[in-house]
Amino acid sequence: MQSSALIRQLSEQPRVRDLSVEAAQAVLALRYCILCRRSERDPIPELERRWGNILAARRYRLVVEAIGHVWPDPFVVAPPCCPRISFDEALLAAMVSAAAQRDRPQFDLLTAEMLGGDAREMIFAALENFIRAQKPERI
Repeated sequence: MQSSALIRQLSEQPRVRDLSVEAAQAVLALRYCILCRRSERDPIPELERRWGNILAARRYRLVVEAIGHVWPDPFVVAPPCCPRISFDEALLAAMVSAAAQRDRPQFDLLTAEMLGGDAREMIFAALENFIRAQKPERI
């Protein structure tokens, strides 16, 4: 493989459409939350419409706040219409997938280099709470 092809392959960003549904929705909802923050609007009504559940909307906002509170660098978010995801968004997608599968070791593997134990615990718990609210168990 030529070096230019290898560099292109290693630096190419994934597409939103290649993510799982839950991960893609989390990434797109994050983009929407960022837009709302910039325009000083509340994202909750749109998040509630997206998931059909006010509790899921509120808990997702807590996920976004937790990330904003503990992330060591500015979280890079692509524009809403961009078909490709940023590397931070790709990490968020993987974190959502790990939390949805209740795979704490995988979550820790993904985040251990950049987040301390308390930060990882806070984000994982926020993601678990969001996922539970998004898909309430039926009795």
